Amino acid sequence: MSDEMDHGSPSCPYLEAGDLRCGHRFTLPRMDQAFGVCMSGWRSCPIYLMLTREQAQRENHSHAIQVTVRHGEYLAGRVGTVGPLRPTGS
Repeated sequence: MSDEMDHGSPSCPYLEAGDLRCGHRFTLPRMDQAFGVCMSGWRSCPIYLMLTREQAQRENHSHAIQVTVRHGEYLAGRVGTVGPLRPTGS
């Protein structure tokens, strides 16, 4: 599947994200560069590649943590900490 079909537009999928790293292109003197890169050449843009890597890293680190409760204490699976349960909330 092509990138255009993934997000429904031939422009950069991060165009409307408002990332500050893209801001240098969105000035009147560089508007031709913004159209050239953000509308058609975005697959080779270093900022696009960086944002894609960052998104993949966030997705790889969003794993669930398993918590087991035994006799009033908790065992956190990935963290490996043990501690007493305490009341929270109101």
